[in-house]
Amino acid sequence: MAGMYPNDQILTIFDREVRWPGMDADGKFTNGSFSDPLEGGSFVPAATINLILDNITAVLEAHGMTPNNFGTDQLAEAISKAIEKSENGFGLFLPGRNLMDVLGVTTVPEAMAALRERCNGAGAPDFSGLQIGDYLDGLNLSAIPAERGGDAGQAWNSSYKNNRLVLAAFNPYKGVGDTEVTQNHVRFDFANVPLRGRMNASNDNTGGYTATEMRAFLDGVNGDGTGDKAGVTTAAFLNALKAQIGDYILPVRRLLSNKASNWEWKTYSLWLPSEDEVFGGSTWGDSGYGDGQKLHIPLYRDSYLYRIKR
Repeated sequence: MAGMYPNDQILTIFDREVRWPGMDADGKFTNGSFSDPLEGGSFVPAATINLILDNITAVLEAHGMTPNNFGTDQLAEAISKAIEKSENGFGLFLPGRNLMDVLGVTTVPEAMAALRERCNGAGAPDFSGLQIGDYLDGLNLSAIPAERGGDAGQAWNSSYKNNRLVLAAFNPYKGVGDTEVTQNHVRFDFANVPLRGRMNASNDNTGGYTATEMRAFLDGVNGDGTGDKAGVTTAAFLNALKAQIGDYILPVRRLLSNKASNWEWKTYSLWLPSEDEVFGGSTWGDSGYGDGQKLHIPLYRDSYLYRIKR
């Protein structure tokens, strides 16, 4: 067996050879035989006990803990910390955490302010303790008007959690763009469907997503809250969202198809996730021009949990 188990040694005691510490045929510790007194049980050497404790100590210290000789839940706490640090993120395995609790604040705008401070502009960000799947609750989006056959925004519903924002990625657009994004940032996505609305007045995709009514309704024709389109309330969604979270949304440059066998850079503050962002590749969209950045967002990468919108 060996590994962490000790190897037997042959000792001679009173002209009789005995094995110490007395491992069984598989090299493991044994209780011996209750019917044969000559088949004794194992003795656990002090070196083995020390090896076990040294390994446990190393695990606890690797997760920033101080081992002690009285706590009964130390390993459980270390395992929880390991899950939180996992590559896939806390929220893909457990329900996620309220970021207001994580950041020690009481309102969504305060949480956004704390996140901006951690992002530290173009300097070194501090994302420690933040996990994919952490969330912000309580948004009231009822200021979004119902128009063009769509739904109005909804007030917060604690049962449906309709307006929950979920942390989806860290710095997904840094270094990207014809005008480079230099600011550190985190990406949030809605966990569920906050409202429904049409893409265009007719079944016509001329100009691609950038030319749609939906784009103008979400963040304006110019992608920064400005730019009008006939019959559409400009940036209705973006303005209602900012009223709830504060002015903390970073416009970025994205490369998307214009449905003319070409693509172009445009500014976006708020948008519908692309197939590449959700599924990691094109399924029904333009495989060559659908999404020039081809970025698979971590929240969606390893599970359908957040791909399914309810």
